Amino acid sequence: MEPSKESLALIDLISETHAKMRRIAEDRWVQEGNEEVSHSEMHLLAKSRYQNLSIAEASRILGISRQAAHKTSLKLRERGYLDLKNPAGNRRDKHIVLTAKGRGFCKRYDRIKRAVEDCIRQRIGDENVQTLRSLLEDLHGAQV
Repeated sequence: MEPSKESLALIDLISETHAKMRRIAEDRWVQEGNEEVSHSEMHLLAKSRYQNLSIAEASRILGISRQAAHKTSLKLRERGYLDLKNPAGNRRDKHIVLTAKGRGFCKRYDRIKRAVEDCIRQRIGDENVQTLRSLLEDLHGAQV
């Protein structure tokens, strides 16, 4: 039996809400007829969009083993979402590079996330969305 929302600690409520919102966005992705992409694959693509990551760095950021990050990146490479490149002078590390298909995925998925955010905005209003965003940004950078 799940605890009631009222009995959850704030951090747990935020975490559960985040997971639910991710599932909503992932479900919309599939409902639009897009190729199924797992949660780990989506997360890896999203993080690789803004950072030049090695497999080892991606594993740390995603909180998965290096082997799991490597396996996930190989699946994405097979499906044309990314390439794995060796940096100059380093044959050991592999860096993740998004392909045009991978960049297209990120753009389409961003559109879906904005649509979910718009649903929230309709429910609580622009001012409350801005307050929530500001608070979360402050907490993101804070040492508690």
